[in-house]
Amino acid sequence: MLAAKQVSDLKDAGGRTALVAFGCIVSAATLSLALLYRDPPTTEGRRPGDAVQRACPGDVEWTLQRALRSARLWAAFVMTALGVIGFQIMATHQVAHAVDRGFHQATVVWVFAFGAGCMMAGNLLGGWLSDQFGRGWVFALGSVVAIVGIGCLALVRSPQDLPLLVLYAASGFGFGMRIAQLSAIPADVFSGPHLGAILGTVQAGGGLGGAIGPFLGGWLFDITGNYWLAFLSASAAVAGSAVAAWFAARAIRQTQNG
Repeated sequence: MLAAKQVSDLKDAGGRTALVAFGCIVSAATLSLALLYRDPPTTEGRRPGDAVQRACPGDVEWTLQRALRSARLWAAFVMTALGVIGFQIMATHQVAHAVDRGFHQATVVWVFAFGAGCMMAGNLLGGWLSDQFGRGWVFALGSVVAIVGIGCLALVRSPQDLPLLVLYAASGFGFGMRIAQLSAIPADVFSGPHLGAILGTVQAGGGLGGAIGPFLGGWLFDITGNYWLAFLSASAAVAGSAVAAWFAARAIRQTQNG
């Protein structure tokens, strides 16, 4: 497959150096988490409408069977599945598209290493922001940034469009903002002794999306000869996941207010 060959060619264009750089980014992020982590504040002094309040009354115990009958669980499942589909379409085919547009392979390696760093930064900041302003708002903002980035990549025509490629890589910040919410939203709703089983069900949507996304992007390229429809599908999936996340987050707030 063309994309596989192009990715393989990158190994001879500084791939090892890029992996070392990526490893340094991971190490720095891990160290930052270790140094900055503090025990979460107690509920004393919180206002009833605070975003971090739990969704359900204390006398409700969410079992897996009860959760499976909840629309909020399936909203979270759709949020995860569509979110991963959109991300995987881009992650799998971004290199092939950039190389096909004439970018030097070493440039592609470093630009997307920068994108990985932006995604990690977005993940860290997105988690904090969601505690302050609500999961749905942060997920929606990250989705807008991600969709704008996809549009930038779709508009890339030649190496002269390097600024657009860099903007796409920077939009990894938006993708990263969404990551923490994939677990935080269902955890807010279904907190309790059965949360592990419920989260496992929700994250199964990610496995489904991971299987669909790369195949869908490649199939759309094969039938159209370009990535326009694939990138449009990725944008639609990202937008759909934001709608599902907003529904789940809105359900939390509605439960709080009675």
